[in-house]
Amino acid sequence: MTHDTIPTDRIVVGVDGSALARPALEWAAREAEGRRAGLLLVMAQEVAQPGPHELGWSYGLEELVQQGTERVLDEAQAAVHGSNPELEVTTQAVWGSPSAALIEASRHAQLVVTGSRGAGGWEGLLLGSVSGAVAAHAHCPVVVVPDRAAGAPADGPVVLGVDDSAEGHRAAAFAFGEADGRGVPLVAVRAWTMEFEGGVVPTEQGSSAHDEMSRRHTELVEHVLHQGREQHPEVVVEARIRRGSSVKALAEESRSASMVVVGSRGRGGFAGMLLGSTSRQVLQASHAPVAVVRV
Repeated sequence: MTHDTIPTDRIVVGVDGSALARPALEWAAREAEGRRAGLLLVMAQEVAQPGPHELGWSYGLEELVQQGTERVLDEAQAAVHGSNPELEVTTQAVWGSPSAALIEASRHAQLVVTGSRGAGGWEGLLLGSVSGAVAAHAHCPVVVVPDRAAGAPADGPVVLGVDDSAEGHRAAAFAFGEADGRGVPLVAVRAWTMEFEGGVVPTEQGSSAHDEMSRRHTELVEHVLHQGREQHPEVVVEARIRRGSSVKALAEESRSASMVVVGSRGRGGFAGMLLGSTSRQVLQASHAPVAVVRV
C-alpha cells in the first residue's frame, strides 16, 4: 500500500465499502464536481503483527487484506464514475489507523469527508476515538455526512452555530464561503441557556433581563458575522437568537439545511462542540452534513 502525494485541490473521503458510508461518498462526489476539484478515496486497514506461534495461521493474510481493500476502492471509484463520469477520481489504500490516514490526507485537501458510522477500518468514525482525533487534528475542515443526510436539500441554507471563539470566527468565514458558493442564504444560530443577568436568570420572555440577554447575544452574533458580511455582500443572512439547547436549535435548523457549520471548540452556547458530549449529540441529531472547522 502506498502513500501518494495529495494535491491541495482535492476532496478526501473515507471509504469502507459499507452501505452506511455511501451517503458520504455520494456527497463528496457531488461536492468535488461542484468545486471542480478532484476526489481522493482513502481506505485504511490495520493488521496486527502476529507472534511466531501464529505465523502458520496468518500466512497470506496481508495480501488478502490488500486485495480486499483494493477491490472496495475499485468498486467505489466505479460507482462515482457512474454518476459523475467527468470527475477525476483516484484511490489510496493505506496500512494503519483510519484516523491517522485521514489526518495525513487532510494536510493537502480542501475538505475531508466521512460518514457518521462505518464498518471495518472506519468503525465508529464519528462516535468514538477516531472521530475525536480527526476533529482535533485535521488540517482542513471535516464534513460529516450522517445516514439521514442523503435527502438534505442542495438549495437549503447553510446553518452556522455562532460563538466568539477563534474557532467560531473561522467557522463563520467558512460558512459564508459555502453559502456564497452555493448561492443560498446563511442562517446564523446563537443559543443560550442558564446565564445570569442582574443577579437573576432571565427565563421570562419579555422581561427586562431577558431582553438584555437577547440584546447581548445579538451583538455577539453581529460581531462574529461582520467580516463575512463585508467579504460576501451577496449572501442573505438571517440571525436567530434562541434560549435553550444549542443541540436542539441546530438539529431543528438542520432539517431544511444543506449544511451545518460549527467550530471545533467554542464558548457559550457551543462550548466543547466537537470533543465532548455536545458534539456527539449534534452529529447524531443533524439531518444535514455537518462541517467542523478548527483554527
